[in-house]
Amino acid sequence: MFEIKYKILSLTFTHYRKLKQKIWDISPLFLFALFIPARCILGLSVFMLLTQGKAYAIALVERPPSKSIVLKLPNNGHANWKEVARSVTKKEGIVERIPLDQTPQNWSELISIQYSEKSKSDSLESILGRMRDRTFATYADKRGTWQVIENNQQDCIYEWILHEPHEDGPPYHEIVRMFTTEFGIHRIGFTRQNAEIDTDEREKWIQLFKKSTSLVSFEDAASASDGLSMADKFKDSLNLGPIFQDWQVHHTYSMDNGWTQNCRIPSSQDGYYITECLEVTTMPVLDTNSVDQLFTIEKDQVRKDCMRNVKFHILKKTPNEIIYYYSHPKDLLQLTGVVRTVFSHRGYYSITYKRGLEAEMKKADILQWAKQLQRIEVVDKALPKT
Repeated sequence: MFEIKYKILSLTFTHYRKLKQKIWDISPLFLFALFIPARCILGLSVFMLLTQGKAYAIALVERPPSKSIVLKLPNNGHANWKEVARSVTKKEGIVERIPLDQTPQNWSELISIQYSEKSKSDSLESILGRMRDRTFATYADKRGTWQVIENNQQDCIYEWILHEPHEDGPPYHEIVRMFTTEFGIHRIGFTRQNAEIDTDEREKWIQLFKKSTSLVSFEDAASASDGLSMADKFKDSLNLGPIFQDWQVHHTYSMDNGWTQNCRIPSSQDGYYITECLEVTTMPVLDTNSVDQLFTIEKDQVRKDCMRNVKFHILKKTPNEIIYYYSHPKDLLQLTGVVRTVFSHRGYYSITYKRGLEAEMKKADILQWAKQLQRIEVVDKALPKT
């Protein structure tokens, strides 16, 4: 059998984005200093990613920071928030969530958890001073209110109110708790857009940030099933079952809109020349609400990658799930992909088994692999089991 390099098997997306506010073009500290709520600028749909004109490359995901803020909301309240933006590396990061019934294009409430490195000499007082100065400098011609509510040696609670629209952004009110460590700044904020936070709600969030917010190790944040943090629980919400659970992770890719891809290969593969792999792709939130639209996007991408008119065959289709396969020549092998795409109100999973063979995979084998993909279980209780 001929062997094939992994790049032939790997479905590599070319993504596009349009940034209305270039928040990541400034230094990490200014990410906090400018106080521009991210307004879900990172949480763009697949449609926008594939249709806008500014391309950028996929990069290997970096190791996350050593600590993360965790917010625990009463009455299992974390389940009422969906992730719409994510970019987390060892040096800086931001994760944004909005209520389940709101959209990235028309939201009124946002919880943003952020992290940035700082110098050892930077004190909380000096950081707050720079933030305040730069905030007022940014909105010099607008009416704004800045108030420190509580100031301790290593953490504080403050609020910022922009009373008027600024450029293309509406007025907003943000309450923030910030922690400093020896080399880092950790920040969580609740933002209300187009209106000021009323007295009762303001007091509620101040108390939540005082009593229900903590700074813990990233490992503890990831294991806190009832808390909001920078940990990405979405992509780990699959039980791969007995066939795939022992396959080793070959690589992980991450995009700043929350798109991730994990590739696993069997232990029999040497990791360089491989002919078989399992790819799990996740996207936290989408504008589309149908598997038909997702199927169209995935078909277009496969055809674009292989530069030929590939035929797709649907094996199963429900309102929340589609299973299909495709096959096309790739160099000296015939590449077959068996795909299961699961859609939910929190986003989607696309699980693909790929195999390069000398001839097209037999239909009986395709059906067998489709059954194995169906045995992969969505274990996040907030997602529907299909």
